[in-house]
Amino acid sequence: MRIVRFTIAAAIAAVIVMPKPVQAERYGVAVGGIEALNAPPATTSHAAAYVNGGGFVLFAPTDRLSVAPGLALEYSPDVGSWGVVGSFVADFPISGTSFGVDVVALVLHDQLGGDIAHASLYLGAGVGGSWFVNDHWTLSLAWNHYLGVVNPATTHSMGPTAFVAYAF
Repeated sequence: MRIVRFTIAAAIAAVIVMPKPVQAERYGVAVGGIEALNAPPATTSHAAAYVNGGGFVLFAPTDRLSVAPGLALEYSPDVGSWGVVGSFVADFPISGTSFGVDVVALVLHDQLGGDIAHASLYLGAGVGGSWFVNDHWTLSLAWNHYLGVVNPATTHSMGPTAFVAYAF
């Protein structure tokens, strides 16, 4: 829970001291994958794999950081669940390179079929990195921790994510 609080506090602080934009905000789309693992104290094991697609992202670059809030749909073919993911990524560019260090905050809704009454809600936080391939394409990798807060299948889970985004 401390990592979630820290991530939220860091995101709020970054917005408050936001430096000036270096270019206009841009919209984009993102697709990717998530591997969810049961986290300790349970035995670390596969929980579900998710395809995350149809994501819409707002890229807001500045001279010291880029923020990218997003909204996407997720689907897990191996457990048959789906949901909506809200994300906020703060990317801190590494000077002189096309790479950045990411701080990630997430809210995930997950349910089986149309059973919204028993849907799960998770809060997530993590760290990762992005490679800005060119002016349009970005590849991002991260490791996230998820805390189940409403009807969770598991209280703690974690896992790697990989995303490709295209900015218009």
